[in-house]
Amino acid sequence: MKKKEKNLNPGNYGGTYKVIGGNLCFDFVNTISWRDTDLPHEWLDSLDNLLIWTQLVKVFDEDQVKKLKTEILNMPNGEEKYLTDLIELRELLNRIFVAIIDAKSPSEKDLKIFNQHVSNAYTKNMIVENKLKFHLEISEKVDLSQRLTDKIVLSAVEVLTQVKLKRIKKCFSCHWLYEDVSRNNSRRWCVMEDCGNRYKVNQFNKRRKSENKGSE
Repeated sequence: MKKKEKNLNPGNYGGTYKVIGGNLCFDFVNTISWRDTDLPHEWLDSLDNLLIWTQLVKVFDEDQVKKLKTEILNMPNGEEKYLTDLIELRELLNRIFVAIIDAKSPSEKDLKIFNQHVSNAYTKNMIVENKLKFHLEISEKVDLSQRLTDKIVLSAVEVLTQVKLKRIKKCFSCHWLYEDVSRNNSRRWCVMEDCGNRYKVNQFNKRRKSENKGSE
């Protein structure tokens, strides 16, 4: 029997976290549900959820996750400071991507902070060759806690420099980000079975309500 993949603990929240972004940086930005609404839900509310997330998005394996947990717990300020810093990075990336979606330039302040992260990440990268194929790889000497941040930042760099910006989308309903890889660039929802169907049901109910009023 196939082992069921563990998901993030929703607490009192009724929804589930889904890996739908198409890029690591989008799935990271999506660790808050219903951003900018009256009912947002924070998924990075505990170290356990962060550790599960790193496996869901296939950043680290089980052994690395155990080492990451030990690293974070042994930090001077522990998990609270690390999670706070990650959330700050997440909101920075969200502001940059949302500006692009709105056909605006990101703020100079945000780009300056992002470039500091980029510079820091690249100093720990090296070119690795395998059968005449080359790629950037973060040094194994780098702590896993920093490696996680660097991987997220480099994913954002890849999106900004290699993905067509018009393909960067925000779900019309829940505001999750994703790369639209549909042929005609027409994807509107994070997941059609969730937000797409919810929208269709709401539209149907509105039409029905309007028709009922008209027949009175």
